[in-house]
Amino acid sequence: MPDNRPHPFAFVLMPLATGFEDAYQLAVKPACEAAGAYTERGDETVFRDSLDQRVYNQIAKADLLVAEMTQLSLVNTLEVRVDDIPVVNEPVITVRAHNRGFGLSVDVTNSPTLRLKTLTCRFGIMTPRKLCEAGSRRELPVTSVRISESSMFHYLEEARELFPGGWTSFDIDLYSTRMTNIETVEAGERFACAVRIFTVDGYADYPFVISVGES
Repeated sequence: MPDNRPHPFAFVLMPLATGFEDAYQLAVKPACEAAGAYTERGDETVFRDSLDQRVYNQIAKADLLVAEMTQLSLVNTLEVRVDDIPVVNEPVITVRAHNRGFGLSVDVTNSPTLRLKTLTCRFGIMTPRKLCEAGSRRELPVTSVRISESSMFHYLEEARELFPGGWTSFDIDLYSTRMTNIETVEAGERFACAVRIFTVDGYADYPFVISVGES
């Protein structure tokens, strides 16, 4: 005889973003259905209430709740380029120094598919201590602080918002000059650096290596 008993209801709570679609369609939903449950995600039905009210109602009705708590890493969410080179797998970026230092251009893009969220960000560059001063060709306020015996952090004082699919850019000039000690940047030197981006969720580093070429 066919089993006409109602199936258990499994309600799935997860981010409604493209980056999670495979997890739902290929893993969560098939597993629940194989166990005999009727499965629904919050966006799969038409409803008149607000999304929040719909979620509350479905939670109250569900026999089983499946919650995807994974947070997408900022490293995977934001695309960073330095001097038009993608900062992936610690690339080596060649610059031309002009006695005291060199300039960098940084572009940051918020993925339009992985995170449907506007991010409020603060941006900066981690450098070795020799690169102890910084400025901006666009006259943006830049603050330099020493964070260890061997490292400096140069950051823009303004925060910026990045909408899904949005982008921003900034330039920063790095110098080795001190008020009481002038150290030149020589061709052949290499500096391990990183773009550091802060949000309310934490921060992420995007490391790269600067190789100083002939000026």
